[in-house]
Amino acid sequence: MDKSNKHSASEDTLGKLHGLVSTVYTRRLEHMIELLEAGADADAVVDVRALQAAGKWVESNGIGCAPMEDDAQSELKSRLDKIRSAQKGKVVDFVKEG
Repeated sequence: MDKSNKHSASEDTLGKLHGLVSTVYTRRLEHMIELLEAGADADAVVDVRALQAAGKWVESNGIGCAPMEDDAQSELKSRLDKIRSAQKGKVVDFVKEG
């Protein structure tokens, strides 16, 4: 029998909180990028603690990436496919001797 804590939040509430915290981290990091792209000094703009906190948030919450909503290939996938096709026949498989 699952005994629920009367003070615990619902999954919906936690999901909303998760989304809000993720949005805050995303916007903060995007703002840093915008400032850097505008020519700001990296030492003055980049908040290492914010980067570490965002990384810890991702790691602690087991955040992975969700599949893209559309079937269009991502730029990264296209680039990786080009690299793979260029390497065909040029890779030597190692064989354990012995």
